[in-house]
Order: sequence, then C-alpha cells, then structure tokens
Amino acid sequence: MDERGLHPTGPFNLGTGDHDDRVPDTGWTSTSLEEATLYVPSAEVVVEFESPGDETWAKVPFYVERGVDEVWVVTPRTSSVQVLSGSDRAVERSGVLGVGVDEIAVVLGWR
Repeated sequence: MDERGLHPTGPFNLGTGDHDDRVPDTGWTSTSLEEATLYVPSAEVVVEFESPGDETWAKVPFYVERGVDEVWVVTPRTSSVQVLSGSDRAVERSGVLGVGVDEIAVVLGWR
C-alpha cells in the first residue's frame, strides 16, 4: 500500500460478475485484492494497454460508469499515454497519483 492508501494491482476483475465485469491490465485500488472477493466493484485508477483491434476504448465507458476516477490508456504503437478523468476528459496529470503523462512516458522509456 502506498501513502495514499492505494494498492497497485496486476489484472483484476472490476465489476460485479454475472457478465458485468471487465479486466483492466493493471490499476490502483483502495480495496486490498487479498481482502477482496472475486470482483472489485470500482478502482481509483485502471490502466489499459491498447493493442490493434482490442476493446480498450469500448471498456472506458464501463469503467467511468463504475466510478473509476481515472482510466489510463497506454498505446505502445504510438508511444502515447492518455489519462482520462471523469467522463472521458483527457488531462495532462493524474489527480489520483500525482504524475504527468510525460513522467509516465519516461518511466516506459519513451522519452
């Protein structure tokens, strides 16, 4: 757990089950996955790594509807990072984790 009380994750089940869930590539949540049930109802941040032909953008409205604060879309093909806050509004800096898209790109080795 970090100083904000968030747990970094790998892939996890976000939603309620019964065909009402998605699996982000990674994320940060205040729910400890060790203490969670099979499904985590929401998260503070989810990250999707976009690949050609995948469903990344189709998942964004689902995450927003479930109360996810930020959706990060990482696109290796174009070496780009988008941080979406609220209803798909792109921002330059994560309000949850306090990092900018340029800092994320540096960590990924793109700048």
